[in-house]
Amino acid sequence: MCMRSVNATVTPYEEVIFSKDGLQVLACKNPFGTIIAEKSEDGLYSIGNFNVVTDINLLGTKNENNKADNVLERKGCMEVMILITKCEPSKQGLEKKSSALLDKFDVDTAKLPIDESCLPFLNYQRITNVGVVKLSAENALGDYVIKVVTKRKEDDDTAYSIQSLYRLTVKA
Repeated sequence: MCMRSVNATVTPYEEVIFSKDGLQVLACKNPFGTIIAEKSEDGLYSIGNFNVVTDINLLGTKNENNKADNVLERKGCMEVMILITKCEPSKQGLEKKSSALLDKFDVDTAKLPIDESCLPFLNYQRITNVGVVKLSAENALGDYVIKVVTKRKEDDDTAYSIQSLYRLTVKA
């Protein structure tokens, strides 16, 4: 189940162009849904040398009953992980076979500027440069998802919620 009032999208790009000072994204070039894996001498596959752009939008609420659970209204901190996960068909649907962590970061609403319109809101963007990801030896090629999972940092024992999925096909 998704975290309420949180919208996240994730897209891989071949290149991200920054301003001279490195503070602004000027362009994201060549989004893709298929990537070619490199095969090493030991027969294992790897992918890499691309960027993952994650956009996270947090909305406040005017409903008093929902404010206690709203990370923006609570000025809370949200943990975010970006994973790549191999998917294989199974009798129960898509079943996780293996995952690799691409990035882990916090969105601390107490430290970030919150905008106001009809509701308070926060737009946050994270660029993750992916170096080399070694893929599982078994069935390395095929369909994967890049996924964004979140949870409130103060809820240590709570499971992560999936906020976004993006299909990525790996070919030789």
